[in-house]
Amino acid sequence: MSGVEVHADQLAEDYDLIVIGSGPAGHTLSMEYAEKRPMDRILVVESGSRAGASDAQRLAKVQATGDLAARYYPNHNQRRFGGTSMVWNGWCTPLEKAPFLRGEWPFPYEELAAQYPKAAEILQLPKRAVEKPEVPFEENPNVLYRPYYFSPPTRFGVDGPAQRMLDHRSVGILFSHTVTSLVMEGGAVKGVRVRSFASPSSPPLWVTAPRVVVACGGVQNARLLQLSLPGGGLPGRGLPGSGLPALGQCFAEHPHLYGAASIELDHERWLEMCDSGSDRVSHSLALSSEYAHRHGLQMVTLQLPGRTGDPQAANLMGRRRMVLRARVNIRAEMPPSAKNRVSLVRSRKDLFDQSMAAIHLEFSRAEIRESLVHLSRELARAGLGHVGGLPDSVGVTGGGHMMGTTRMGTDDKTSVTDSKGKVHGVDGLYVAGSSLFPSTGSANPTLTIVALALRLANHLTGQEHP
Repeated sequence: MSGVEVHADQLAEDYDLIVIGSGPAGHTLSMEYAEKRPMDRILVVESGSRAGASDAQRLAKVQATGDLAARYYPNHNQRRFGGTSMVWNGWCTPLEKAPFLRGEWPFPYEELAAQYPKAAEILQLPKRAVEKPEVPFEENPNVLYRPYYFSPPTRFGVDGPAQRMLDHRSVGILFSHTVTSLVMEGGAVKGVRVRSFASPSSPPLWVTAPRVVVACGGVQNARLLQLSLPGGGLPGRGLPGSGLPALGQCFAEHPHLYGAASIELDHERWLEMCDSGSDRVSHSLALSSEYAHRHGLQMVTLQLPGRTGDPQAANLMGRRRMVLRARVNIRAEMPPSAKNRVSLVRSRKDLFDQSMAAIHLEFSRAEIRESLVHLSRELARAGLGHVGGLPDSVGVTGGGHMMGTTRMGTDDKTSVTDSKGKVHGVDGLYVAGSSLFPSTGSANPTLTIVALALRLANHLTGQEHP
């Protein structure tokens, strides 16, 4: 078996692993698994064509209510080889420790941190992106410098990453086909049903494997499980016996507020903190995870100018100095809420006559305001400056980060998968990607998506560290 494109009439009778989706999660998982288990047969099912954008993108359409319009979501759910990596801007930083300190993630932070160096290598980031993701101010360690480094950005559907998958002898890729349902029997996954875009009215193909990983993104991961599980998509119902009432709930984004607050900051001290060794870095200011946890705060980061700022001589905190005055962009965490969800809309169907996804998402500014008050207070305690308040009229949008709809946890009433990503009550069925996040921090998710995919590959191949 070679890693070149597989056509429907060339499918094997069964595979060792089926991966649905070829974005950062699916690509990383498939390649890491193939390197560790080269004799196994892996099938990657990709809705998009090998060439790029295609009619498959129509399957990303959704119905939406709340703060983001329906047209927003397909931009961040790319049905193409490489998935959403084909449109992302490359922002990367490790997830803050705050969600782990709050006990919201079902495993220790150290397990995630152990995967970051290899994840950074895959995304072509400098080592310092994960070796020194935050630097506390000596004047007040409650305030941190947090750099965001830029991946080139790595696009998994072209160039080296694409060719490595296409060339791998253990990996087959079925393009222009979409998985319409997961096949389960006796509490275990048995395979998938696949439909072709070339002949959407033709009967589905049934491809078997004892392990299936759903890696279709934060919206479509939930939708596919809802389409496949009994009672899926209906609040409070899920698998008979165990139930998955949390499926689709706690959909989350990262609220982005552009030019939303003002800051006055000691410019010389700020420049001392900023990483000057790379031009592919964005400079941010944040509270420490420990401080945020002690005070029950959501994480926020303020994006500030680096050496491009235009400081002026002025009085600041009772002393004459060079002061950076700027409007800042805010990237924030939003608390998990069951009212924000992905479900199925029975009245709207796609070209395979399946229910489309319905999304409801509402942002809240209250938590962001509270975190800004504390950040300004701690910055003033350091004698370095202060942050202005958040205007009532400020607009909020998302960052294209679809998270939380198949969250990890230990309780099948409040989570969808266990700490490894295995769906509760279904042997062999796993999820990869940011839909696993039980809570989100304020960090862009791609680095953590790749780290989690590496961690899952270690689990599936039996190469976890004790």
